[in-house]
Amino acid sequence: MSSIKKRDKEAKIKKIVQVALKMIREKGYTETTTNHIAKAANVSIGLVYKYFPDGKPGIIKEVARRSYREVIDEKVLSQITPDNLEKLLRGWLFATIRLHRKDKALMEAYEIAYLSNKEVFDDFYELIGGDLNPIPKILDRLEEIGIPNVDKMRKFQKPLILITDSIIHRHIFEMKIFDTDEELVDFLIDTFLSILQIGKK
Repeated sequence: MSSIKKRDKEAKIKKIVQVALKMIREKGYTETTTNHIAKAANVSIGLVYKYFPDGKPGIIKEVARRSYREVIDEKVLSQITPDNLEKLLRGWLFATIRLHRKDKALMEAYEIAYLSNKEVFDDFYELIGGDLNPIPKILDRLEEIGIPNVDKMRKFQKPLILITDSIIHRHIFEMKIFDTDEELVDFLIDTFLSILQIGKK
């Protein structure tokens, strides 16, 4: 694929994603259809399905993927040490909470999409646990700098990621689990550092 075609494709995907997010924020996920998105983005419905074969659920996955990238700072991740790990985790957790609060419509849309078509979201863990989550990268970095037993810590990677996402989501949208966001972050930090066998500062 030529660089011009690649840029054109990315521009169209970006337009579809931006339009979908705007419509979801204004009308909600259930009231936004793939046809609405195609019309508002000024592209054919066939083009939408070309880039997003799963239709609206596929679009919302890409919307979520792009939004979650905002809370990952690759430069900071590359500078992890046992001494600054807690500070980094705290910053990431508060950024994740802010994303949930800032874009409630998006998070609700993601939940609805997941519950209504779980097959499309078979890669849910890969979505929130891959490039969009610092925990695998933190473990890679800890192993790189010689922290012992990182391989044993990796068995807790998936539970940590899913616990984090679930607790933050439930705390904000379904029930107030903690009195403040600070208490929520303190709980998650204690959990992380206990599992990672690194003392809390």
